[in-house]
Amino acid sequence: NQQFNFQAFHFIPCKQQVLKSQAQATSEQRIAMLQQALAEYKNYVINRIEIDRETPSYTYDTLLQLRQQFKSTSLC
Repeated sequence: NQQFNFQAFHFIPCKQQVLKSQAQATSEQRIAMLQQALAEYKNYVINRIEIDRETPSYTYDTLLQLRQQFKSTSLC
């Protein structure tokens, strides 16, 4: 946190990758794994922006949605 100077680090698991075959774990299983792995890190956030989307995951769409959600915040 102090080394990188960020307020929060968002992990964004992909729901449906366009160029890869279906994942072995379900979306909810991947969320659970992230919750377990990140439990001790208070500034790490699991962002469901792609998991909750109805369409396949495209980085461009995710970035547009993040920009809408965090209008006054730098994304990097």
